[in-house]
Amino acid sequence: MNNRSKIKPDTLTDDENNTALDQLLQKIRSSPERKPVRIFTIGYALNPKVQEEAAALEILKQIAAVTEGQFFEASPDTIRKVLEKIIEGA
Repeated sequence: MNNRSKIKPDTLTDDENNTALDQLLQKIRSSPERKPVRIFTIGYALNPKVQEEAAALEILKQIAAVTEGQFFEASPDTIRKVLEKIIEGA
């Protein structure tokens, strides 16, 4: 059995605070002995004018930045190009 903790998107934050997200970002930052895994995040069909969706976009941006990955916004019309860009090495 794998002892690694699993991260579910709905556990990164809650309506009151970002404690879980802060802990995740701190854990990523405090592992200098290991080369971090670059995480490419995609805000798929999220509306930045909707408060909850804007918050989700910010979380995705933070995770990408901390891991030296990249954040992308995508829609049904652009998702294929975004995925191709990630596969090609962004």
